Amino acid sequence: MANFLAPSAELLSPEAWTPEEFGRVLGNVPAAAYVCDQDGLITYFNRRAAEIWGREPLLNDPRDRYCGSSRIFTRDGAPLSHEKCWMARALMEDREFNGYELVIEQPSGKRVTALAHATPVHGQDGALLGAVNVIVDISDQRRKEAIKDEFLAGLGHELRNPLGPVRNALHILKSRGLQDTQSNWALDLIETQVAELVALIESVSDVSRLSRGGVSLQPIPCDVQGLIAAAVTKAGEYLERKQQTVEPEFEHGPMLVNGDRALLEKAIAAAIRHASRMARSRHSVHVRSSAGEGTWRLSIGPEAESDDVAATASNDIASNRTTAQRETTVDLALIREIFLAHGGVSNLCLNTGNLDLALPLTRQ
Repeated sequence: MANFLAPSAELLSPEAWTPEEFGRVLGNVPAAAYVCDQDGLITYFNRRAAEIWGREPLLNDPRDRYCGSSRIFTRDGAPLSHEKCWMARALMEDREFNGYELVIEQPSGKRVTALAHATPVHGQDGALLGAVNVIVDISDQRRKEAIKDEFLAGLGHELRNPLGPVRNALHILKSRGLQDTQSNWALDLIETQVAELVALIESVSDVSRLSRGGVSLQPIPCDVQGLIAAAVTKAGEYLERKQQTVEPEFEHGPMLVNGDRALLEKAIAAAIRHASRMARSRHSVHVRSSAGEGTWRLSIGPEAESDDVAATASNDIASNRTTAQRETTVDLALIREIFLAHGGVSNLCLNTGNLDLALPLTRQ
């Protein structure tokens, strides 16, 4: 078992560490960990790495360059060559790749879902010496999520069935033109809540399909301004209900992102709905579009209130925002899954209710 005890001395940082000390440190890490030199050759791996790979690769062997896995796949199940894995990219691009998901196939055929945390290692002179990759097994977590997703998919299907007759009955009642003001108010309320429920069920189904990889993206170059305009239209009903307006701000000229137009419009519309629920009636929702370093950034949230207004606002406003955050959990999950599928990110600021979204720009 010399592989577990003999890391290369030239990869130690700081250089004062001995190979035994270095091996003891990584050996005690509660996750799989291994080290490659600057050429991608494995110079050390701990016992958990061998367990997650299902094998013990030979050290300094070109056949196991960058990774000791027999085969690797992306989250969506596409084969991933060792030359494109996160360890390889960390070495080639000299930067960290933390929390990136991959699927490891062992020689037995068993597959393990894991998160890779690949970090370059530099010497005292700043020269690249190699990289360390810590791999965290999240297979149990993914299995639990799969069970939850299957349940949600089934729930969404079952809930659609009774909603059809309810909407038809509602349409018949409204078409009769009831004269009673209170009855008309009740019908409008029912219609609004049924529409909310339909949108919620559709979002639950979308999240389930996206998280299970059941959605095939149809990427095309998409105009940023066009995406936002379409999303505002989709969210129009929510805005009108609270007499709110949207104030788009573009800090750039025409720009393109590569993605599935329908899904991106749906995600941005969901973000606007979230902001609408967070904001007070007759207030605006801000949509700020900016770009930099090859990334499109979109900030969506309720209108910022002045200090005077904030100081005199009642506790009911804060309570409403907390409730809105709970009610839009499905929308937030939908936004996250869509942007993740496009190689982007989404972050929510709980204090302000702002959603910060980012996607890679298309090179023109």
